[in-house]
Order: sequence, then C-alpha cells, then structure tokens
Amino acid sequence: MIIMRQAIIDSAGNRLVIDEQPTGSGAAKVLAAAINPVDLAIAGGHFPFREYKPGQPLGLSGVAEAADGSRYYFYNPPLPAGSFSDSINLSQTPKVPLPENLDPELAALLGPV
Repeated sequence: MIIMRQAIIDSAGNRLVIDEQPTGSGAAKVLAAAINPVDLAIAGGHFPFREYKPGQPLGLSGVAEAADGSRYYFYNPPLPAGSFSDSINLSQTPKVPLPENLDPELAALLGPV
C-alpha cells in the first residue's frame, strides 16, 4: 500500500496538520504547489464556490511529475485530492504539459500561461 501525506485543517482547532492516507497506484509526484488567496479563502470558509470540510486536503494548483518524467501544471483537482499533497492522480485532474527546462516552483506560481 502506498501512503500519501497531505496538508489538511483538522476539525478540532482549525490547525494545519499533516495527514496520511492510502493512495492508489499511478500517482504522480507533486513537485511544487503555490498558495494563493483562493486557497486561503477556502480553508477559512470564506469562498462561496467551494466549501471546505475539515479533513479535506488543501491546495488547488501545482506542478506534478508523472512516472514517465513528464511534468504538468495541474489545477482544480477533484476532491479528495489537493496540491498540498505529496502525490496526485493526474488522470482525473485538469493539466497542462510543461517544458522540461521550466523550474517547477516558477511554473506553479505562473499557472497555465
């Protein structure tokens, strides 16, 4: 069984904690994730289009590397996935291929340009 670590806000004290969950095979490694105002609004319960339930992973966008080495900017992963996880299933997530020479951290900040 593969274990995925992810950042969540716990139900007890609205604290950011690291959770561990089993994940399926074929998960891509998350290389970078950006924190943006929407992420903060969702986590704080102030975003009208996506309700946050304690225990859900956080993060809406990032860069992941597939098993074949190709890199993708991904966004809006379906729950229960989040970009503040160490892996994500790219087959179920909107994504844009990235050039090999683009720094993952920079790509996460720029978004799908």
